[in-house]
Amino acid sequence: GDLYSGDYTDLENVDHSFGIKKKEYYGFSSVVSGACSLRYADSEDIDNSIIGNGLTISLDADTSLTYEDLYIDGERNFLVSYTRDAQVLFNGWLTPEGFFEDFVSDKWVITLDCTDGLGFLQDLSYVDSNGLFYTGKQSQLEIIVNCLNRTGISQEILTNVDIYYNGLSTTLDILDNVYYNADRFVKDDGDTIMSCEEVLNDILEPYKATIISFNGQWIIFKLNQMFIDSDRDYFR
Repeated sequence: GDLYSGDYTDLENVDHSFGIKKKEYYGFSSVVSGACSLRYADSEDIDNSIIGNGLTISLDADTSLTYEDLYIDGERNFLVSYTRDAQVLFNGWLTPEGFFEDFVSDKWVITLDCTDGLGFLQDLSYVDSNGLFYTGKQSQLEIIVNCLNRTGISQEILTNVDIYYNGLSTTLDILDNVYYNADRFVKDDGDTIMSCEEVLNDILEPYKATIISFNGQWIIFKLNQMFIDSDRDYFR
């Protein structure tokens, strides 16, 4: 269960809820008071294949509730979820450097920053759960799944890059029908593996496609499509 959880109703009478879950924690959840603010990508990010977003949680603290147990060194210790109007908007990780305390007498506010996990991929090699290099032929979709698994965030994947090759039915996802040899992700020294960020860019850039986390799902699409038709069908 959640280590901390809370809910509130905003001025427009919309219900919000959030939860902070600690890995391997099975105790009771403490209901706390706070509010959330979701941050999407800036306009200068739109040319990137990987666009992350973040969440800020502001929690009311006092001398009896200091949240000291959240101050743990290292990444990916606390999983965070945020729901608005019964719709999951964010799944991610609490970032250890994202703490800010605003003290007011014996009560204060703690601000927590959270990330959707895509930013971790630049520091994570494209290896399996045992740390071993992948070998053999893999579909682009399989490779994408392997990369996203390394974020530690479990979400459905929706894809629509609106590109097909001659002979491929439009009822099929091209990402599930184009294959790479995993050896392409080993650098020229024969020993260094590319990061998951480099691998995702290698797949998505030729399609001019982008990956984001949105409404609790990974979505792979082309931004320019959305200007033409925002109501699109996706492979799930």
